[in-house]
Formats: sequence, C-alpha cells, structure tokens
Amino acid sequence: KAQHFLSVCLFFFFFYLLLHPYDKPLVPEEYISRELFDTVQVYIITKPELQNKLITV
Repeated sequence: KAQHFLSVCLFFFFFYLLLHPYDKPLVPEEYISRELFDTVQVYIITKPELQNKLITV
C-alpha cells in the first residue's frame, strides 16, 4: 500500500512539473507602479481605522 501511494505521488509530481514548468509572478490588472503611487499618495484618503497607522506598499 505504501508503494502504491508513493507511485501515485510521484506520478502527480511529474505530471505537475510537465504542466507548470515554472511559476511566474502574477500582477493584477489594477496594479500601479511605485512611482505612480508616490505621486498620488498625498491625495488618498484612508479609512478611519487606517488613519495614523504605518502603511507600506
């Protein structure tokens, strides 16, 4: 039973490698660059629970 389990695990491992040879980072379409954020950050009004808190990008 353990040998069968190992065989199934190895099968799925190599099958996954064939379908996903590498992972590429995904960026949402709504993403803005750091430079753009730096130019508009002074105009952003935060929610009350975020005011006076350190927010990093």
